[in-house]
Amino acid sequence: MNNLWPAVRETVMLDDGSEDSRVVMQFGSSRSVLSDSGVVQLLENHNAGRYTVREVAQGLAEKTSCDYQRWLAAILAAVDNGNLRLRNPRNLADNLQYYPKERDALDAHLLAREVNVWLDAHPDYTDFRFGAVQAPASARRKRHTQNRDEVLAALLQEIERKAEAEAVRFDRGLFPGIKQEFREFAVWRCPELNGLPSDISRLGDELKRLGVAFSPGNNSKKGRKFFKRLFPDYP
Repeated sequence: MNNLWPAVRETVMLDDGSEDSRVVMQFGSSRSVLSDSGVVQLLENHNAGRYTVREVAQGLAEKTSCDYQRWLAAILAAVDNGNLRLRNPRNLADNLQYYPKERDALDAHLLAREVNVWLDAHPDYTDFRFGAVQAPASARRKRHTQNRDEVLAALLQEIERKAEAEAVRFDRGLFPGIKQEFREFAVWRCPELNGLPSDISRLGDELKRLGVAFSPGNNSKKGRKFFKRLFPDYP
C-alpha cells in the first residue's frame, strides 16, 4: 500500500525574477510537473485504484531489482495472454475491457486489485502490492471544493425548476433572503453542504462563483418564506 507518487508543491524562480508555484509528482525515480487540474485527476485515478501501464512498470521497477523495460514487457505479456485487462483511461466508471491502439497502450489503465492478483500468482516476482494513494491536503481541499460547487449548482438548478413549476419569480442575482438563511436551507436540503463557510464574506464568495447575489434590503423571513413555498417540508 505504498505511496509511490507523492505530490509536492514547489516554488520556482522564473526568468523575469518572479516566483511561480507548480505541482510535482514523483514517479519512481523520475519527476513530472503537472497543472493543478492534472494532479487532481491523477490522484483521483490512483484513489480509484487505477494506474497507467507505464506507472505500474515504473512503480515495480522502483521497488525491485528489475528495470522498467523488463517489467513493461512482463505486463504487456500478461495483457496479451489475458491475465491482465486494460481499462479506458478517460472514464473511471467504464470497467469494460479496453482495446487501445498500440501507441496508446502505455497510457491505458490497469486496476490495482487485478495487478495485485497477478503478482499474487507470481510470489517470486515481488512482495510489493499496489494500493490507493492518499491525496495531499491541498489537493483534497481542491477536490472537496469542486464537489461542493457541483452540489450547490445542482441545488440551484432544483430551486429554479421548482420556482418555474410554481410560477414563482426567481433570479439568482436577486436571491430572496440573506446568506445565513440560504446556508441553513442548503444544509437542510443537502447535508453534504455542511462544510459551507459560516463566515458571511467567505460564503458570499463561494456563492458568487455560481452567480448568486443577495439584495441589501433582504431579511431572513423573506428567504424562509421563499424556501417554504418551494419546499413545504422545510422547517
